Amino acid sequence: LREACGDAALLYRTVARWVKLFREGRDAIRDSRRSGRPHVDSHTIQLFASLLDVNHRWAVWELAAEVGVYQKAVFHILYDILGYRKIAVRWVPHTMSEVQPRQRYAIAQDLLDCWRWEILQHPPYSPDMSSCDYALFAKMKEPLRGTRYNTREELIHAVGRSLQDINRSGPADGVRRLPQIWQKVVHMGRIY
Repeated sequence: LREACGDAALLYRTVARWVKLFREGRDAIRDSRRSGRPHVDSHTIQLFASLLDVNHRWAVWELAAEVGVYQKAVFHILYDILGYRKIAVRWVPHTMSEVQPRQRYAIAQDLLDCWRWEILQHPPYSPDMSSCDYALFAKMKEPLRGTRYNTREELIHAVGRSLQDINRSGPADGVRRLPQIWQKVVHMGRIY
């Protein structure tokens, strides 16, 4: 067998066991269904689906304790049967139907129209065209340099004070200067 099939050959014991089973009347190599309780029943699956409809922020151990099954069974139901994935601490359906992306696009377009927001085309990574990178962060960090803050509240207060100073003195006009920067990019012909 190994000469004919090489490394992909089955073990001798496996072939011998199959030959014995076929001689006894078996006609397939797959295991037949066994009696006993199924691994997961439809009631448990429906229970998980209804629990996740109410609250997407379940931990696996919480679901296992709530329903009374092992954590391995919870993973099997969520991932394999229901098709959920854990994304940002929430269980969400992984597969999207064909309608969902179009619906998401339509909702986003309606919100943009409702708030009268204009969509701007963004260039590939261009740090000089991000108003926060070139105007705000450097000016905000300057007064904070060299100072150690012992608590989070002290840091938040210092950052807030720094932002107020920037607004009072007027250099926080990065967004207003974007048209001049865009003009500079166009004028330089992509070489800037």
